[in-house]
Amino acid sequence: MKNNQLFTYLFIALFVESLFLGFFYDAFTSALVIGLPALLVPVYFFKMAPKVMRSLLI
Repeated sequence: MKNNQLFTYLFIALFVESLFLGFFYDAFTSALVIGLPALLVPVYFFKMAPKVMRSLLI
């Protein structure tokens, strides 16, 4: 469970970074279109099947 939280925080941090870079380089729409699905898809899978990733790593 801790690994899922760690990766969730990592994806959130990367999304915030993409928003910052999108604002800085005037590509905010691209940052949202690419960054939001890149954040939501892994977080969705972590929430739906939290033990699957752990069993794959063992």
